Amino acid sequence: QKYTINVSSLKNEITTKNNKQTIFVEVIDGRQKILLVSPSAHPDIATLKQAIELNKHYEVTMVLSDNLNTVDLNTFSLAILYQFPDQSIDSQDFVNKLKVSKMPFWYILGAQSNINGFNVLQSSVKLNRANGAIQEIFPLEASNFTLFTIDPNAIKQLVNYDPLQSPFGNLSINGNYTAILNQKIGRVNTQSPLWFFMSDEGRKMGFLLGEGIWKWKLEEAKSIQSLPLINELVSKTIQYLSAKDDKRKFKVYTNKTTFDEDEHVILNATLYNDAYEPINSADVVVQIKPENGKLFNYNFSKSGNIYRLDAGSLAEGDYSYTASTTWGNQKYTAKGSFYVNALITEFQQTTANHQLLYTMSQQNGGKMFMPDKLLKIMDELAQNGQIKTVSYEDRKYEELISFKWLFAIIMALLSVEWFLRKRNGEV
Repeated sequence: QKYTINVSSLKNEITTKNNKQTIFVEVIDGRQKILLVSPSAHPDIATLKQAIELNKHYEVTMVLSDNLNTVDLNTFSLAILYQFPDQSIDSQDFVNKLKVSKMPFWYILGAQSNINGFNVLQSSVKLNRANGAIQEIFPLEASNFTLFTIDPNAIKQLVNYDPLQSPFGNLSINGNYTAILNQKIGRVNTQSPLWFFMSDEGRKMGFLLGEGIWKWKLEEAKSIQSLPLINELVSKTIQYLSAKDDKRKFKVYTNKTTFDEDEHVILNATLYNDAYEPINSADVVVQIKPENGKLFNYNFSKSGNIYRLDAGSLAEGDYSYTASTTWGNQKYTAKGSFYVNALITEFQQTTANHQLLYTMSQQNGGKMFMPDKLLKIMDELAQNGQIKTVSYEDRKYEELISFKWLFAIIMALLSVEWFLRKRNGEV
């Protein structure tokens, strides 16, 4: 969003050239709604809600499973299904809506979970529960987790935390997954995931196979030396699952939206193949057009797996650009805009910057004197050993005949002498 700010001028104002400034503000609708579905109240719910709402960009709506008929899935970015579907309420209609919506979700299993309903909701993770039994699972740090960053020292402290309560049964996973925590059963470290992530046809899914993370929160509070982990772990899980992937195969962008006249306008472009790998075998051209003016045509330079263009310095004004390329008989275009501000640095500060002047004098071996210290300049010059008196001699020769006035004086003196001698009878 472009904004032009104008300030009214004052009486006897020295300059009004600095009374106008144009800026761009990127408006991000970052407040996303998170749906939290649960069969009943639970300490885990409070832990989840508190951790999520620490980020002001998220708003949590808690809905019990017997009130799901009032939920509009289109208003939510992510669903947290806490032990849902549960064993007491038939929620098949809502489950079907979830499947059709392709909304990302985070499923948390527990003692109240309806495992058959869980297996119907998605096809990636299946659990064959044995006689409704519950087992204790301790958290174990998984290796090579890269979806988001967590303090490695903080996550290691989970080994001393209470176990989660998880439905007992055989776990089978269909597809690739990335785990941040694995299961430790008794004293046995396993490679079975406890807290992990998957993707099914572009739909992100998170799984936590146990209830009781509120106990982990209490463990954190017990020790002053404990590093904050649970809030960060929950918050970053939400951020990852709710983030919308940009699947455009051709992207063009500037490093910022507002430039000054003396700055170089830099554009970057990225082209992806069907496997979403960056490539730069195709040529990319761009047209940059000022608001009132002719088009400028440029070709991007190839740099590694991306494209780059230095359009140089441009005059003040609004600019729009349209970039295009062709790959695999498919033409791609990308558009954008930016603004160039007039360079009025000298008008933005109308009073002398004495600190700058002092710095300049120091850097160049000089000294700065304020008006009330001007008399000290003479003393400084006298004490400066680098300043020495220098004398110059210049000789020039001219013929006496060139001095007519001197000849006239000589003739006048001779005439006076002759007259005096004549009068005294000496001649």
